[in-house]
Amino acid sequence: AYGYTDLMDLLIEPKVLGEEAKIHFEKDSSRIRIDHSKGLEKIQFEYLVKQKVIGPPTYENFYLPIIQPDYFHIFSSMLFVIPVSKDAQKLNIVLEWKGFDRDDTIHNSFGSNQKKQVIQEITQEDFLNSICMGGDYRVYPLEEAGRNTTFVTRGRWDDAFEESALITSVHQIIKSLYEFWKDTSTEPLTVPLTPVQSNFEGSAHGGTGMYRTFDTFSTNNSYTTLGPLVELFAHELNHRWIGSKIANADEEAQYWFSEGFTEYYTYKLIATQKINTQDASYFIDKINSVLKILYKSPVKNKPNSAITYETFWQDEHFSKLPYYRGALFAFYLDLKIRHTTKSKYSLDDVIRHILTDAETKGQQLTHTYFIRTVNQFLDEDIQSDFEKYIIRGEDIPFSVVFDTMGIQYEPVRKVLRPLGLSVDENRKITRIHSKSDGEKAGFKAGDILLTYPKDPKPGQEVRYTVKRGIEEITITLVRTVKELPIPTLADTPQNRKEFE
Repeated sequence: AYGYTDLMDLLIEPKVLGEEAKIHFEKDSSRIRIDHSKGLEKIQFEYLVKQKVIGPPTYENFYLPIIQPDYFHIFSSMLFVIPVSKDAQKLNIVLEWKGFDRDDTIHNSFGSNQKKQVIQEITQEDFLNSICMGGDYRVYPLEEAGRNTTFVTRGRWDDAFEESALITSVHQIIKSLYEFWKDTSTEPLTVPLTPVQSNFEGSAHGGTGMYRTFDTFSTNNSYTTLGPLVELFAHELNHRWIGSKIANADEEAQYWFSEGFTEYYTYKLIATQKINTQDASYFIDKINSVLKILYKSPVKNKPNSAITYETFWQDEHFSKLPYYRGALFAFYLDLKIRHTTKSKYSLDDVIRHILTDAETKGQQLTHTYFIRTVNQFLDEDIQSDFEKYIIRGEDIPFSVVFDTMGIQYEPVRKVLRPLGLSVDENRKITRIHSKSDGEKAGFKAGDILLTYPKDPKPGQEVRYTVKRGIEEITITLVRTVKELPIPTLADTPQNRKEFE
């Protein structure tokens, strides 16, 4: 799960209480077999769960069990052993939380501060896709149209931003999403945010959608800002509909939709609802950013079939490819539908229609179904566009699109020349590209980046600090620019009105 292996090694000291029994770990099938005497009606099975890594969590191991002196944070799939049932489709479970101090928080996908919980008629999938946490977490109920919505966090955030500003943004995001999707359901929703450490100077954040939960993490150092966290919550909370209620028929094959369309609607939601004081200029900036990132990606024209479980979880370029490719395809379709129908329809109408089919017919997201649905809102077939831009990974000709639709843009964009450094997850330079700015400046393979400018400006003299052996060395250079044929939206009154 989540790219990790050998998760059953986290379960230790198993025993059957009061009976002679043999315990066998069948790791290939994620099962434990207990050989016991005949006629035994009830088995009491006891075990411990351990944290795999030593010390406080970092963003790399957030999805593993976190068990610290002050708190714990564990996915149910890595905490609970449940009996195999051949015929029961639903589970009835009682959870009792014992041995905690009076001031300790107990919170999970099923409720807050309930020391005994009776969970009835839940599927095994939903139960194992829940989350449990406790200790010094703080719980903030969010009043929203009768919904039991809760924000949960711990640690300190005052080096980064005011915690109240984050809570306000989360509340606004939830309210706006329910209104956009016209969702009147009242089932509980919990939104946890856990601070993590980073192995390098900078910020990191992420999250995942689970049963009645959107679980997130972030560094809480001085590099962390509110903007990226707002985007994180808007993206993850939107997965309640895209990727959850609208399910992929083939998970990785439809990541362009579940991740890419979610990313597009993150930008659109924040801009149109003015969350965290953003507006249409923010939307324009995000689209331009994605255009630049995808253009420069070494895998930008890889076919959709190259996005697999292995590449998605093990290669950072493939991990982001469906986000950016899908977001730009959503942007393209949104423009196309609005332009063709003279704003009678937009992509909003398409995805709401898809949600209705998912809820009323159990329709999953397939390529054939998606094309057929979009075609209902256009006079032309998008089959060819879909094959080119999603399946084969060709570039969308946005210059032509913008010219056709009267959208103001620049045909080229000035970008920083890359330093030409290949860096691993520990910020160690593994390779220096020949004749690159990095080679000319004096970087060496084996250097470890200690400090570096977060957003260097063209023509600015910047300093990098590296560890070379036992020495710390400062490298100074001027970042230069080059022009690339990347169509770039202009932040003008006309465009702002178009995207507001």
